[in-house]
Amino acid sequence: MKDKIIAGSVYAVTFLLVTVVIAFVNGMYRNIFKFDFREPIGQTVLESDMELEDIFKLKEKIELTIRKGYKDSLETVKKTNIAIDSKGLMIDESILDSIEILKAKLRNLESQKQRQIQEKNALKEELTKKEEYEDWVKRTSSLYEAMEPERVAKIITKYSDNVARDLLYRMKKKKTVEILASLNPETVIRLTKEQNNDF
Repeated sequence: MKDKIIAGSVYAVTFLLVTVVIAFVNGMYRNIFKFDFREPIGQTVLESDMELEDIFKLKEKIELTIRKGYKDSLETVKKTNIAIDSKGLMIDESILDSIEILKAKLRNLESQKQRQIQEKNALKEELTKKEEYEDWVKRTSSLYEAMEPERVAKIITKYSDNVARDLLYRMKKKKTVEILASLNPETVIRLTKEQNNDF
């Protein structure tokens, strides 16, 4: 444990010393990170025998040069296809078309996503209805199995052919046969024929 504390302390002290040395050396030269070891520009002016009035004139010249360069840059920007948007940001007008295309694609993707959600919800609803119907058929057919075949035959003819078929085929075979025997032959043929055929 002591070794770790000593190693950490040595590392921290070394890091601190190196940082201080770098900061100090960087203050003595223009930019040590770019290997520019010349004296700082301001230092040369301050150490010269220039009068204070001449230093101010030099400062004004430098400011004018910087302003002129800035103005030239702005002129160059105006000549290109760069516009300034409502937030004050510079935007290349040739990029604006691309941005509009991207926005249109995003709107298209969003509408596709909405359609997929609607389709998913519709499918879910359909499956729920189908499950509810299957549950109803199961419960109702078990009730009808407990009733007399003649009474069920009268009731079952009130349903559509598909529902009547589902109820009959869910019951036990013996009960289904008894119910079909109580129906007239045309109804029996209609309920027992293949569903997808139009004979």
